[in-house]
Amino acid sequence: MGTSLGYLEVVDQPSEFGEILCWAGWWDLPRFGVSLVEGAPFYFDCPFSEELDDYPDLFLLWPTPPDELSDELAVWERFANWRREFDLHNITDPHYQDVSPELDRVQARRQLGPPANALHALAEWRLDPDRTFAHHRPRHLVRWRFVEEDAT
Repeated sequence: MGTSLGYLEVVDQPSEFGEILCWAGWWDLPRFGVSLVEGAPFYFDCPFSEELDDYPDLFLLWPTPPDELSDELAVWERFANWRREFDLHNITDPHYQDVSPELDRVQARRQLGPPANALHALAEWRLDPDRTFAHHRPRHLVRWRFVEEDAT
């Protein structure tokens, strides 16, 4: 039995905290990326709501296939390396640029948006307070509390 959240039913058992493997679209917290959910990689997405004029609390999650995870991590690795060099002041251009087949595939998939059968979840974050990449990559964790449509 869950807790009512308007039109949604909150499932009582949240996932364990899982590491965020890569992220994009940071607004107060990661809005898109890949996190581990019970050890398996899942995309997460929280699209901006024009109706709310804000980001909703609800995220959409769906499994990340191995080939897509490989592309996401390759793009993330290049970005994280650039960000480390930028934070160390070894480069001064604040505009990250990546031209790669992996990025082309990642961007094409992101244009498709979440699948219709994506899971709905509320996030509980443990964000690394040191957001600089200079001496280590920030390690962020998230625990998902999955919700389902209320049958009533």
